[in-house]
Amino acid sequence: LVKETAQKQPRGKILLVDTDELHLQVLSTILTDAGYSVLIAKDGESAFEIVENESPDLIISEVMLPKTDGLLLRQRLRESSSQQRIPFFLLSFQKNDEHIQRAFALDIEHYLQKPYILSELLGLIQLKFRQLSVAAS
Repeated sequence: LVKETAQKQPRGKILLVDTDELHLQVLSTILTDAGYSVLIAKDGESAFEIVENESPDLIISEVMLPKTDGLLLRQRLRESSSQQRIPFFLLSFQKNDEHIQRAFALDIEHYLQKPYILSELLGLIQLKFRQLSVAAS
């Protein structure tokens, strides 16, 4: 058996935005193990800076964030021509009619309520990256 020594190319770059340290650690580990490159921000302002500098392929954000909440982060990114097309998923304990309506108005693709089913989130991520790779080819 020949062991593969070449580093595999990451499947894509995902920005996680949340204040919950444990949630970030667990999700980051799972996504890294699944072959994704993971960036982390703990508030909306630093998330915006990371997006400007790193251009992630997907953003997964909590709604309730310090400085700029997840919905305002999405709104700011939509105003930036280079960042407006980055797919955006929301996760939150705070899921209500107002947030859902704002999310749809901001073209947020998925809004999952915490605690979410991990296999559902991973499936949505895999599906999104398949769509992105088809669109790029």
